[in-house]
Amino acid sequence: MKIYRKIWIRDIEEIDFDEVGVHFTKNKNYTHRGGSSRGTTKDEGFLVTFIADGDFEINEDATRESNENYPHEREVVLAFDQELEATIKIAKPIDSYKWSKERGFERIYRTFKTIKRTINTGYRCDPWVHNV
Repeated sequence: MKIYRKIWIRDIEEIDFDEVGVHFTKNKNYTHRGGSSRGTTKDEGFLVTFIADGDFEINEDATRESNENYPHEREVVLAFDQELEATIKIAKPIDSYKWSKERGFERIYRTFKTIKRTINTGYRCDPWVHNV
């Protein structure tokens, strides 16, 4: 199964490959509208996409709960502290926009760097995951 995680960062040095987070999605086009837990939003800085393909340890209960409450996200909540082989695409915004029926005008990002490396989910997650 191929899964994706997108985050926004102000500076490339902010990427913590040992604490990527457990929230991924099966929908490569899905981007969470709320920005990031560090306060960076989609109009600031860089868009980083983590792409992992293979077998993962999944938190089945949290994944089920997320998909019942937010089916459009097609979320896969991974287990804490597991290593994944990933392709990481780092993109920056360009001065162009595209129209989305669901979200209106959105900024277009262009990938300028792609790397492959091992990442770790760490323990970064929404608070509700700890209660499942």
